[in-house]
This record gives sequence, structure tokens and C-alpha cells, in this order.
Amino acid sequence: MRIVYSYKGSQRNLVFPPGTILLGRPAEEGDPDLDLSPDRDTSRRHATVREDGGRIWVVDLGSQSGTFVNGRRISAATVVGPEDVISIGSTILQVAAGMPEGGVAGTPAAEVTVAEEIPASAAVTATTMASTAEADAGARAAVADFVAPPPTAEEVAEAGLYEDGDEEVLEEELAGALYPDEAEARVRLLADVLALNPRRHGLYPFVSNLLGKLMSVLTDAERGAVLLLDPATQRLTVYAYVAPGDPAISQTLVRKAVRARKPFLWRRISDRMPSDTMQQLKIKAGIYAPIIWQERVLGVLCLDSSTRDLAFTDADLKLVRSVTNAAAATMIAFEYQQQLAQQTSGWQRLVHMFSPPMAASLIARAQAGGLVPQIEKSEVTLLWIAFSGLALPPSAQQGGAVLEWWHDHFDLVIDLAQACHGTIERSGEDYLLAVFGSPEADPGQHLNAVNAALAVLAGLNQLREARRALGDAPWEVRLAVHTAEAWNGLFGTTERLSFHVLGESVGHVAALAGGTAAGEVVGSRELQPHIAALVQTEPVSVTLKPGAVVEAFRIKGILAPAAAGTAAG
Repeated sequence: MRIVYSYKGSQRNLVFPPGTILLGRPAEEGDPDLDLSPDRDTSRRHATVREDGGRIWVVDLGSQSGTFVNGRRISAATVVGPEDVISIGSTILQVAAGMPEGGVAGTPAAEVTVAEEIPASAAVTATTMASTAEADAGARAAVADFVAPPPTAEEVAEAGLYEDGDEEVLEEELAGALYPDEAEARVRLLADVLALNPRRHGLYPFVSNLLGKLMSVLTDAERGAVLLLDPATQRLTVYAYVAPGDPAISQTLVRKAVRARKPFLWRRISDRMPSDTMQQLKIKAGIYAPIIWQERVLGVLCLDSSTRDLAFTDADLKLVRSVTNAAAATMIAFEYQQQLAQQTSGWQRLVHMFSPPMAASLIARAQAGGLVPQIEKSEVTLLWIAFSGLALPPSAQQGGAVLEWWHDHFDLVIDLAQACHGTIERSGEDYLLAVFGSPEADPGQHLNAVNAALAVLAGLNQLREARRALGDAPWEVRLAVHTAEAWNGLFGTTERLSFHVLGESVGHVAALAGGTAAGEVVGSRELQPHIAALVQTEPVSVTLKPGAVVEAFRIKGILAPAAAGTAAG
């Protein structure tokens, strides 16, 4: 069995014999087969990976943070292939059956360390991060200490090389609108960065995806890296990079970005020789941009070209500035959520699935000691979203692209449902179920569910067209809304709560969605009295199964207030 293990930029390729591999952290009763330390979001006995008859199964062992396959949390044994991504905390795993020739069971086949702790020092230092075969090739990457002592003689000499004669464009010197007349890809990039969500996949996939997306648009960038600041040690460390070999980072340019707290574009004049460090790194042009939130430096994004002195433009710098601003806001939100998770007990693992207002209410109940298992039979409104023809395109068959693709499709639905006070109770490869009116009563649950359905349909249609332009195969979506009494609430124990809705109503709304036409939203007869005066509808017959036809209504839109008043009168 072959396992590719990645954690915060550190990657290992491991080989194990067929059988069961325990994943986790060391415990008194023994060590796991694959130690996921120092990832603190992993439990001591977190999950197992088992090879049996050429198939790989992954099983979560009741961990607090959960085990995810392709972005979806698993609750039962799940078969995975080499193209599937297993996420545990901030750790990413990919597993394939069999052993390569010459492999030694239980030993690393290859190991490349990207992010490593840097010893404390009084000054910024350049640290070689080359592989063993390239150890004598000189400094290939640099990390920077956030504490900025007086510049060294080398830094003064290096600064003189470009500050007097090289072309450097600071942010305040830029003029004009934000990338006027630029390609649509640049606009789409910003939307993609804003949509990336580290809450679901962790910070490393977020940073890695952000860097990859940016470099796919700025094609002159041959190498890129993101350095993040450790608040405890105040050190900037390479967290993710894209480069043919090791990352190439100028400590002087990193320091300049941190001190100035502004992005800048650096270009080497062809008749001037750079410092020894920059000559070794072969940096001819670069963009260095601090990732800042309200004057707090979170990290630095570095892009460079080793072949062109005029590789980047002012418009490129503006784009990087916008991307780092968006990234900073997302990273701060993720940090606050992580801090809250560390300050609370296991119930915090539950509330992330709810909309912000409901999550806040549940947190208040938990802090008051009132969040306990509570099951009742009451009226809920269900929204079923069914996909057909939805499949990973060839361009998203590996690594971060898989996470990005799942995020594009499923997180869009989740975010829109939560915005309308809904909760995603369950999901599969081709469906999601959103619940309204539970675990807390909501007098507006019926209209909220309809609003969510229409928003999801519009959002998915827009996404489908955008993805089709990228070469994805077309797919279809069907939505149904149904209201009924059902058993619902918080199941389990106080330490391990889960939210569920049970009963025939779940099967009915699923069948209703399956029988409707592609690209439409239907509502059940039970729903219609609650929204008849507010929603534009028309009658429709839906075949639930052969021989079973029910009357329903097609939801076409929300009536304007005046029209709603007329309908009510």
C-alpha cells in the first residue's frame, strides 16, 4: 500500500504491506502505524486505512474533527482510489493499493520537506532548503524572521543595487482602474479566491490553491511561494510553493515587503549585477506582497521570473494586491474559528454545519449547559438538491484540483442554504438535503426553503456555464421542497451530538426531486398552503416511480409585495 502524506507543505511517500494501517498520534496504549503529529486536529486513534483484495477502505474511528474524502465527511467505511483525497485536520493523504518494485514496507520511499522550523536568530537569515542531491547548489529558498534588526552590510549593498537604478513600482504610484480591459480570467480569479473556504479543507489546501490559481493567471511567474507568520515564534516560514525545484525567495525583498506593509514590483536592470544571493536564486523580476489584516502581517506572497527582467506589469501588481487582501480576510476568519474551536468542547464540532445565527444560538445554549440530545416530532421543511451527470473533469483528477472542484459545486449549495437559515443534514455524490425549521423552530421556514431553492438553482446555473467554458461536461440539477412532520433534532450523547431528520418525508422529497424536470424547482401539495400568497407557481404532475404520480406545483419565483397582497386578497 502506497500513501502520499502532506502536512503544511511537508510531503512524504510511504509504503506499507497490505493490511490495516492506524492513523493518529502517539498514545499510552501504543503508537499509530502512521503518526500524523504535529497536526493537533487529529485524534490519537483517528482513522484506519485498509487494503483488502486490491481495494482501499478508509474508516473514521469516531474522531472529533472527522475524516473527509474529497471534501465530504465520512461516517462509514468508504472505498477510495489513488485519485481520491483524504483530509484529516490539516493533513492530506492519497492512497494506492500495491507496492512499487524495490519498496520496503513501512519506510519512506521519498521525502521532501518544504516547511521546517527555523532556529531562533537575531537577524534575518537565508536557509538552504535543497534536496540532498542539490545541497551544494547554494541557497534555493529563504525564510525571514519577522523581527527586523538593522540591515546587514550585504543588505545595504543589495538594496543599493535596485533602489538607485532598478524599476520599482509601489502601490501608491499605481494609477487607473483595477486592471482595465484585462482578460476575464483575472476577474474570475478574484471571485475564485473569495470563494475558497479553508473551513472545509484546512489552511494548506487554501493557500496552495490560491497560489496555483494566481500563477495560472500570471503566466510570467515561473516560481511562487507563500510564507506565513507563526504568531508564537514571530518567524516567517515557507508554507506552500509552486516551482520546478525548490522555492527561490529573496530575504531582502521579503523583509522589504514586511517593513513597508505594501506590495511592490522589483525588476533587475540588465546592466547591473544583483547580490550573490539573488544571483544564486536567479531572480530577474519579482512581486512581493505582504498578506495583511488591519496592520497585522500574516505572511508574504512571492512571485518571480528567472528569465525576464520585465516579467510583470503594474496591472499584475494590482491583481496580487487584491488577491492578498482577500486572502488575509479569509485567513483571519479561519483563525478566529480555530480559536473558538480550541476554547470550547466537543459540541463546537457540531455547530459548523448550521447557519451563523443558528450556530450562535446553539453556542449560547451550550455555554449555558443546555445543549443536550433532544429529539422531537415536529414540522420541518426539506429541500432536496439532486444532480445528474455530475462528474470530475479530467482537469480535476488530482490533489488540490479535486478539493477545488468539490468546493465549487457543493460549498456553493451549502453557503446559499445556510444564508437562508437552512442546515445541510446529509449529502452524497449526487445529492444534498437541507433542513429548515430544526433544530430550532423557524416561523419563516417555508419561505426560507423556497428562497434557498431558487438561489441554489440560479447559483448552480451560473456555475455550470462558467465550468462549461473551462471544458467541464454539462450536468443537470433538480430541486424539490416539501414540508411535513418528522423526527428531528440532536441525536447521540452530550459529548458526541449529531443532527438528523428521520421519516418518510425524507424519502418523499427525494423522490419528488427525482421526478421533476431538469433545471426546475417543485413544491409538494403540503407546502403550497404555506406559501401560496407569496410564490408564483403553476400545477405539475410528478412521477415518483412507475405507477405513482402525485400533484405538485412548479415554483417559478417570489411574488413582489404588491402582487403578494393581491393574491392574498
